[in-house]
Amino acid sequence: MIRFRKIRSFRKTMKQNKITALFLLMLCVLVLSACSSRNAMNNSQSWPGITADGDTVYAANGNMIEAVKDGSKVWSYPESANGRISYYAAPAVDDKYVYAGTYTNRLHIINKEDGTLAADIEIGNNKNKVIASPLLTDDSVIVASSGGMVSSYPIAASGETVSPKWQTTLSGEVWVKPVYEAGCVYVASMDKKINVLDAETGELKQSDPISGAIMNDPILADGKLYFSTLAHEVDELDLASGEVRVLVTTVGEIWGSPLLMGDKLIAADMSGYVYCIDIKTADPV
Repeated sequence: MIRFRKIRSFRKTMKQNKITALFLLMLCVLVLSACSSRNAMNNSQSWPGITADGDTVYAANGNMIEAVKDGSKVWSYPESANGRISYYAAPAVDDKYVYAGTYTNRLHIINKEDGTLAADIEIGNNKNKVIASPLLTDDSVIVASSGGMVSSYPIAASGETVSPKWQTTLSGEVWVKPVYEAGCVYVASMDKKINVLDAETGELKQSDPISGAIMNDPILADGKLYFSTLAHEVDELDLASGEVRVLVTTVGEIWGSPLLMGDKLIAADMSGYVYCIDIKTADPV
């Protein structure tokens, strides 16, 4: 009996040791995975964000911005890939410059003709990774970041920038491009809100709840915003009245922007369904 007890005790101890060892192994794997994940995010490559301007395409391609015309590369910025820079969003383009936000909280303003750097702006702190494309207005570039900060910079004719006109921090992260309409900047945040800022001062005029987070850029047409949400909806927001209308309820989540073709709206969900809706009647087409 005594021997039997000793064997049971030994086996129990071994079992406990194995469980403890297994737990520690799993903990190590989780820690290493987390570190690896952070490293991957800090140094990761993204699919190219592409902007067309005339017959030239500007692509934010991982560690560089590239200009391509007639199938040939015109320039790259920087000239060789820099592992410390990551571009996640399609650049904005005007008649002189290319505006590209980085995953390291900076805005690079690049001369359109030769790909040289005109200005390098630090945006807030390192929480402010730029995932959304910059918004260009008549005299400013507006940049939203994953840290929830929205910044407006006046751009001089030389391409040099001065201090921000304003910076406003919202209650949630921003992953999508802001929209400008009639003196206001509309910014969708990941905490399921549409935030309305004064374009001149950055004052938060209102913050309205929506059904779900928006993962891709809203579409502006005729004073209305059209957007897809993770709440399985495609919605229409009338900017004048503030009224939100559900155009379609989908089977799966929607990560991409809807497509407008005249009076028809097309959306595709993550479950493989494609929807075509008449935006006047909200009826399927």
